[in-house]
Amino acid sequence: MKTEIVVARYKENLDWLKKIKKSKDIKITVYNKGPDDISINAIKLPNIGRESHTYLYHIINNYDNLADQTIFCQGDSIFHSPDFLDLINKYRTKFEPVQPLTAFYSEAIDRQLESPPKPVVEATKNLWIDGKARVHVEYMDNNFTPIYPYFYTDTMVIKLIEKFKSLYGIDNPFKFNVERFRLKNVDLDYLFPMSYAAIFAINKQPIQDNSVDFYNNIMSILIYDIRPGGVDKPMDQGLFLERLWMVIFNYKKYNKNYLTFQTFLII
Repeated sequence: MKTEIVVARYKENLDWLKKIKKSKDIKITVYNKGPDDISINAIKLPNIGRESHTYLYHIINNYDNLADQTIFCQGDSIFHSPDFLDLINKYRTKFEPVQPLTAFYSEAIDRQLESPPKPVVEATKNLWIDGKARVHVEYMDNNFTPIYPYFYTDTMVIKLIEKFKSLYGIDNPFKFNVERFRLKNVDLDYLFPMSYAAIFAINKQPIQDNSVDFYNNIMSILIYDIRPGGVDKPMDQGLFLERLWMVIFNYKKYNKNYLTFQTFLII
């Protein structure tokens, strides 16, 4: 299986790429939105749209020439996925067609800074690849609130969601995003899967289940919807896409670990 590793880089140190085992079956493509201070050949992109813009740019411009498996990741992937190199070097042949690769958003000695809280992460050990390489998936309700494996709240995200609902005049932010991004195979009565930090592997077929026009629509919203989200800043659409990639690529269909939870059963 041919694998392409797509790296969305801003200012991160990419020395960790040297630790990926060389193979004729692996190609590394770096998109650089930051300073030209790396020795790696990179494709220069404007610093817009977070990693979501980078991923969409790659898909749209390589739609007919995608690798069998594409690993999308940020320049600081090991911060979010400490086992990331092992996942690539040892386990990529064991990935599901849609495979989250993030262990958490952040880990800290101070439990107040952990995201998600450690008990939430430990509750999904069944998802670890070969029982060793850590990955984590949560399920959210229509307000982008984590419900499974445990309910918990994040003050920053709550404020973002409330601002989003007020700005667009909506009550159901998940439904709104499903409709504007034209997401398919979504039942709004069920919780949806989410993996932090937008680090995942996707086979060619799940990507091509959606058309180029589908990705162009999302790209247009990401670039041109600049309604104010904060002080002198537009609403950060990339934060919503981070939480929607598993829906976009149909984790429900392409990962055997998908779980079904009806929202009305959760109180």
